[in-house]
Amino acid sequence: MGSQGLDFSFYDNFYHLIPDWRSMQVEMRQEDYISGKCLEILRRGHEIVEKEGAIEFWRIRNKGLSDVLTTGSEILIVSSRVIDFGEVWVYGWRKFKVVIKDKKKGVISEGYWGISVVSNILRSRWDLYREIVEERLDGTKKIRRFGWYFEPEDWDGSDFNLLDGISLIVTKRVKDVFEKEKVKNISIKSVHDISV
Repeated sequence: MGSQGLDFSFYDNFYHLIPDWRSMQVEMRQEDYISGKCLEILRRGHEIVEKEGAIEFWRIRNKGLSDVLTTGSEILIVSSRVIDFGEVWVYGWRKFKVVIKDKKKGVISEGYWGISVVSNILRSRWDLYREIVEERLDGTKKIRRFGWYFEPEDWDGSDFNLLDGISLIVTKRVKDVFEKEKVKNISIKSVHDISV
């Protein structure tokens, strides 16, 4: 259903955070994806690391190390610098140790951490969206729908959240801290502006 006329100001506080394509890309071993370990690490990374030790990620695109690395999934891998200020400012996550490796060089860095979202999983409301009517050059109109919205009562006040157990949604506080600290190689987009 359309949602014109509803008050969406509650969602002004939420953003989708993903690593930028310009950062080094790393990935888990294929068998870890197939086994479902990827999602389990995202939800319970700290518990898995306690049992198995640091999680290995392998470089697949030869870019330099930066504050945030691209994983091809919603697992967020960040530098120790991000962890240092993040632990003070933001809530709803735990860190887990990551080792970055290269098939030729071996261990590249042990100074990275994964972020495990431990607080809550938001359920998307695909029946809620904003509609924008665009005029085409030929005089016709196109209706576009925007908004990654969820049940407000699902939010427990955490700064890091998962939408449908997959997409990383952060609060404005995370956005502001990351901008203040000049964290590079991330994309933060308002949930209002995401096409559905």
